[in-house]
Amino acid sequence: MPGFVGHSRYDKTAKGAFVFMRTGVEYAHNGIKNLRHRLTGPALWTGGGVTGTFTPSIQYDASSSRMSIRLACSAPGTARALYRFQLPPDFGEFGADALEVVTKRNAAITSLTCSLMKSGAADAGINGVNVSPTLTNTWQLFQLTPSGTYSKRDWVTVLLEFVADTGGDEVDIADVALEYISGRGNAK
Repeated sequence: MPGFVGHSRYDKTAKGAFVFMRTGVEYAHNGIKNLRHRLTGPALWTGGGVTGTFTPSIQYDASSSRMSIRLACSAPGTARALYRFQLPPDFGEFGADALEVVTKRNAAITSLTCSLMKSGAADAGINGVNVSPTLTNTWQLFQLTPSGTYSKRDWVTVLLEFVADTGGDEVDIADVALEYISGRGNAK
């Protein structure tokens, strides 16, 4: 049974409505509500050492077609990679597993954590969450659920913090995306 049932339009009043069966999606002239959208992070991130000596670089993994930022350390310490997203004008809310991060490590590390920041404060649901892969040299997907309050056009920052225990430790961070559910009103 199709999800789209029909469309009606009243030309004299410039009103219209799409009807979707059992999806919760609503359409009107002020936008579409309850559609899922993805904001993807770019291959280029800001990254660097907080303590210790780290080298950030952009990598291409031919076996997975992934572009990543690699944080490589030459001595124990802490490094961060971050990227800012602006929530779009049709933002409504975050659903479950809205933030996706794919990571890889080359050796045992102390930690790799993720926080979602807004106005300098970490989201209670995504604050120092472990995103270190369980296996060495294997990409692993992490899905995280924000629990804070967000509004259209808010700026949010994905912050990943890598703590290395020995020189030569490396982590790769790729395929970062935020999925949101649209609200109505694309222009406000």
